[in-house]
Amino acid sequence: MGSRKPPEDENDANLSDDERLWRAVTHDVTPIARENVPKMKKAAKNSAKSVKIRPKNPEFIMKEEKIAAKTLESAGKDVDSRNLERFRKGKMPIEGRIDLHGMNQDTAHRTLERFILSAYGAGKRCVLVITGKGDRERAGAEHATDWMAPRPGILRERVPEWLRDVPLGPLVLQTAQAQAKDGGSGALYVLLRRKR
Repeated sequence: MGSRKPPEDENDANLSDDERLWRAVTHDVTPIARENVPKMKKAAKNSAKSVKIRPKNPEFIMKEEKIAAKTLESAGKDVDSRNLERFRKGKMPIEGRIDLHGMNQDTAHRTLERFILSAYGAGKRCVLVITGKGDRERAGAEHATDWMAPRPGILRERVPEWLRDVPLGPLVLQTAQAQAKDGGSGALYVLLRRKR
């Protein structure tokens, strides 16, 4: 079964390679009738502002954490500096914990959302999220150039992003790496805002 070549016209000579390729791919596509297109709900005006693309650069993340700490310190009605220090040192009582490590990203994301929403709904303040540290063997130098190899510690990288984004971001006041007794770099303390 040979592929059909799209009909050429006199304007093809003026097209870029990308435009020719696009024309070849779409030449036999039939547009959907307008009445069959599903209606989409209007997005909130501010939804574009809430979606932020964050670089994976560790320096950026450290700067962002410093900014978050300053923001937190100014949020006196939610936490005072004494409790903030207790939180960072792992001395605040952990009122719930979840272990995500070993899950794929989609499952972990859904599970984390349900857990945080439930904890916030129950009025909990400090919870522990275990991400795991990643597969150290796969992090070796032999995989440094293997773009097909899974990146080690993907949940460790993604969970803080998910905690900053909607719908969890407005509920989360602060995160901090757990102390060694609670999982160290493979876990996060999450301080939730007071339920209003």
